Amino acid sequence: MALTDSDVQKQIKQMMGFIEQEANEKVEEIDAKAEEEFNIEKGRLVQQQRLKIMEFYERKEKQVELQKKIQSSNLLNQARLKVLQAQQQHIQNLLAESRTRLGKSSGDRSNYTRVICDLIIQALFQIMEPVVTIRCREVDLELVESVLPEAIAKYSEAMHKPCQINIAKENFLPVNTCGGVELAAFHGRIRVNNTLENRLEMIAELESAPTLPPRGHLRTSQTAQTEPSSPIPSSIELGLNEAEWYWGSVTREKIDDLMKDTPDGTFLIRDASSKAGEYTLTLRKGGCNKLVKICRNRQGRYGFSEPYRFNSILELVQFYRSASLGQYNPALNVTLLYPVSRFLHAEESEAGNGDDLEKMRRRLESAHLEYLTRSRQYNQYHDDYCRCSEEIQFKKQASDAFDVAVLMFDEQLLLHDKFQREAHRHEVYSLEENYQLLKSQMSNLVQSRHELQENLRVQAVLSRNLDREMNALKPELHQLCKTRDLLQTKFLSTVLVYIQQHPSSVHADSQHWFLPDCTRPAAESLLIGKEDGTFLIRRSAGAPFALTIACRNVEKGVGHILIYRSERGFGFTEPYLLFPTLNDLVVYYAGHSLEELNPKMNTKLAYPLQCILRSIQLIKQVDNFVTDASQFFSDSRNLISNSTLIMFDEIFNWFVSFTIQKDSKF
Repeated sequence: MALTDSDVQKQIKQMMGFIEQEANEKVEEIDAKAEEEFNIEKGRLVQQQRLKIMEFYERKEKQVELQKKIQSSNLLNQARLKVLQAQQQHIQNLLAESRTRLGKSSGDRSNYTRVICDLIIQALFQIMEPVVTIRCREVDLELVESVLPEAIAKYSEAMHKPCQINIAKENFLPVNTCGGVELAAFHGRIRVNNTLENRLEMIAELESAPTLPPRGHLRTSQTAQTEPSSPIPSSIELGLNEAEWYWGSVTREKIDDLMKDTPDGTFLIRDASSKAGEYTLTLRKGGCNKLVKICRNRQGRYGFSEPYRFNSILELVQFYRSASLGQYNPALNVTLLYPVSRFLHAEESEAGNGDDLEKMRRRLESAHLEYLTRSRQYNQYHDDYCRCSEEIQFKKQASDAFDVAVLMFDEQLLLHDKFQREAHRHEVYSLEENYQLLKSQMSNLVQSRHELQENLRVQAVLSRNLDREMNALKPELHQLCKTRDLLQTKFLSTVLVYIQQHPSSVHADSQHWFLPDCTRPAAESLLIGKEDGTFLIRRSAGAPFALTIACRNVEKGVGHILIYRSERGFGFTEPYLLFPTLNDLVVYYAGHSLEELNPKMNTKLAYPLQCILRSIQLIKQVDNFVTDASQFFSDSRNLISNSTLIMFDEIFNWFVSFTIQKDSKF
């Protein structure tokens, strides 16, 4: 039956209405999906920025705290040094006052006579020579002559041998001397200075200045009696403990790790392992660690060798920060330049302990980016150096060609001189014209050779600079490569540690371990060679699911356990089908061994396979990226400068054309 026009129109309207309805539904669906994706992306970006802001201010806060510690340490060190300087100034004042009083002591003739006699006897016992010359002040000449017989008699009685003493009446001691005598033998080659000033200096060297009182010196005697076993550290020790370069009783292996790949002049100080109260300076020199013992004498002074001049370790370090250790040991011709700060190391350790996987990934990417940037810079220098070397080679060839051309032009000019002397009158004008042309071309040739030699000198300087830059970048590239490799290893270990420490957060997500379409042979190939406890869950023909886990105690190093399902839940065997979901089962056995199911499987569900694969994939991407970049830059090397070749060709063509022109003149 044929449709009427009205029926056709009706059906068309129905189709149009249906299409419009479908379109509206599709639009609403697209709008809803777009809104959902927008909200998800917005939430992700907001969370990401929030984490960045929090991380930024946490880092700022740690930096501020570190700066406060360093500033406090510097202020304390400066205060200690001021105290030491004031102490030293006080000692100098005491010595000056003592010298003044010694100068006045010679006024008491009776006591001074006995002192002079004893000084002479003591000097005789020290020099022990048969013939001695004695020097004294001019005002003490009569006094010395009066006590000489008594001194000689006592010396001869004690040593059982005679002694002859001559007084140097033409060479007295200076007038400003406080007193005393000076004995000499063998024409002045042996001397014993026994003046009062020298005795005072000896006492000043032997007697150390009193140390500062401990901070707890104001405590009552009763408190001191109740705490006899707790020694109070001195202010010097407290200042040392607050120094950034003092590491206490750290082990030598730890120090070797801290000072690895550091520049010369890097140093730290630790407690000596051989003797209490002494210290060891570890100094970087010549690419290796040098150990220098810091000794302490009975008077509490410190130094590397006698005489010990420093009242504290702080004073010693402060002195050698500006003075070289070469005066102690010529092989250690370096100053204490770069302290290894335990404050900075503590901050890095604290930050490293709090690193999560995302931070580790960012650090690895940052290290890789830095390595790639330096590699590109090195490759650019290498390309420029190769091009520069080739240009130098071609320009040297061009310079040799210029030398040959100049030599030939000189011969031609000499030949023209000869022809002009022997030519007829009608030939003189042509020869003179050709001679002037030769001289003009010769001048241009010499000028061009000079410009080429100047350009060659500039190229040589540029080549040396590029070579210097490449040599300076090589150790930095080596260090960056080591850092990147270390971060790769640390990233993998961090992944494993994170999985062990946070099993609920990792194991509860099925995307880390569930591979539904993976077959048994494929699962075995994925897990062979992996760490014990690496696992995945797949579908199985004999049960709803199967667990495949790496374990070296089972056959082929990979074991399989079927996972059953009942109304109560999932499990490996009856009556333990108690887990509501697979996620609950995985989380439980992440903390419990599978040994209760199979005695050979003494492991847990430790490492989800997808986490390990993603970590390895990230590291491979970094390596591939570096390999591709290196290949790209190596392909762009060995380019020859076309401008240099063209210049050389032009020189040769010009020289050939000029030779032809010259021959045509003749």
